[in-house]
Amino acid sequence: MQVTFYKGSSQERSLDLNETDHLSDARTALSNGTDAIMTSSDVFTLWSDESQRIKKLDRDDEEVVTMAEAIRRNAKPSITITDTGSKIPDMSGFHVSWLVDRNLQANVSLNRVDPEGITQNNGKFDPYLVTKIKSLGRNQYPFSDAVICEKGSVISFGISCWAGAAYGFSIGSDSFKFGDSLYVVAGNQPGRQLNTGLRKDLTSGKTIVVDSWADAHEYVVGLDKIQAAYVTIKVWRVKSYTQDGVLFSSDLTPPRHSGGDPGGFKVDGNGVVIPGDGVGTAVPHPGKTDSDQGIGGVGFGNVVEDRNDVLGQISMWFLVFNDHETAKRIIEVNDSPNI
Repeated sequence: MQVTFYKGSSQERSLDLNETDHLSDARTALSNGTDAIMTSSDVFTLWSDESQRIKKLDRDDEEVVTMAEAIRRNAKPSITITDTGSKIPDMSGFHVSWLVDRNLQANVSLNRVDPEGITQNNGKFDPYLVTKIKSLGRNQYPFSDAVICEKGSVISFGISCWAGAAYGFSIGSDSFKFGDSLYVVAGNQPGRQLNTGLRKDLTSGKTIVVDSWADAHEYVVGLDKIQAAYVTIKVWRVKSYTQDGVLFSSDLTPPRHSGGDPGGFKVDGNGVVIPGDGVGTAVPHPGKTDSDQGIGGVGFGNVVEDRNDVLGQISMWFLVFNDHETAKRIIEVNDSPNI
């Protein structure tokens, strides 16, 4: 059987192995020769049936785990190697379509509506959402949810949340407030899931673009690198409002979700490893051209709300792939059933 081993954002090597060979045999082969890719600080990562996520394999267990068992766990003929001594460690998590907290689900997609988005997003991969992130090295990451984009992506935020009479929401970082005091109303049908989105920075009227810290130099002078990378979506409960002189109100209680996930929704995604050397900190910021998204309605007012009555709040760390080829490799290694 042929098994491919991936390390970091660029190294890989394929070996012909028997099903009864152990990972210790693979380590010996991968550590020798001119094409060696494995060092003493490297370990294999495998799906853990017990933890239900990808984890580092203890060195002692390499003598026990056969290639057949390793392939069964990963559900494909490939294994990732991680350097536990790296200053920028790899991270494990789950690739998902939506990030979740309580009654809120949020995502980030490419803006394919505004002219700048249509032009600048041509050929780019969709933003790659990863949740329940854990470091595979000694240094820990200060986030559990991440959005990884290609450099220069023009993006749109999506929200799906339960609403009684309505909900209010805000989107932004400490550096850029893209939108605040925005509302989605349920009208005559309270107590249901309502969807909305934002592809416009309401302060400037421009699109929203994700760049690397270096490429965003004109926007980040005097900004904190960590604060600029964090974007928070907060949604709160609205008990009543008026529209065209008509009062709409609801005392319905938000649904209480159950289950192991803190947000109440099951994580519907595959386990992934993101190489630390393949991504870098990003900055979502206003773009250079106007967005044509219309915001607001006539006759809306008299809002009764409590911003502390939070329906959901998600803070996502923005990262960028080093380049298009790196993005392609990371996505294919993680998501292809045959790689």
